[in-house]
Amino acid sequence: MSLEEPWLQNYIRRSGRLFLDIGANEGQWTKSLATGYERVIAFEADPRACDKLMQNLPKNAHVICKGAWNANGELHAFHRFLSTRQGSFFREETDEQTGPRQGDIQVETVTIDSLDLPDVDFIKIDTEGSEYNILQGAIQTIKCSRPRMLIEIHNRENGELVSQFLGQLGFPVVVIHHPNYTVNSDEWSKHFWISC
Repeated sequence: MSLEEPWLQNYIRRSGRLFLDIGANEGQWTKSLATGYERVIAFEADPRACDKLMQNLPKNAHVICKGAWNANGELHAFHRFLSTRQGSFFREETDEQTGPRQGDIQVETVTIDSLDLPDVDFIKIDTEGSEYNILQGAIQTIKCSRPRMLIEIHNRENGELVSQFLGQLGFPVVVIHHPNYTVNSDEWSKHFWISC
């Protein structure tokens, strides 16, 4: 997910109290939106990306080098990287965005709810397939703060689970399709964004 994707611009909350950047990668969103927020917390499970994320970090930003998940602990995950800018830990299937499986890795995980974060105004999630699991670990935070959210989806099943989950919490769900995908293409139903 990129701030340069013009079709997403109207769905980004650019200011507020607390912004959670989940799947922060090297920090494009963290660093770009920090000026509009009192605090930013960036979550990144890839140690190489986390190192880059912490470089030139704004003073109001904090990095958690763990994977947001539905439980605190460790997760045996699949390590895939084309670069630190793309990749996936959790998805079994291979595609042009994740690349082939490169090996296994132990990822330390944390739930958003375990951090007891008040006043969350915006959550961005771009984690290549673990979005539903992350939301399960953030249910109390979401119920209490009712933040605006922008979530990148990379497969149909996960998109359905995320939409149902958010709908059950009373969020109006907006599906945003990439303008270059056609309705009949595989990408249309597998790669899109959810805003609420």
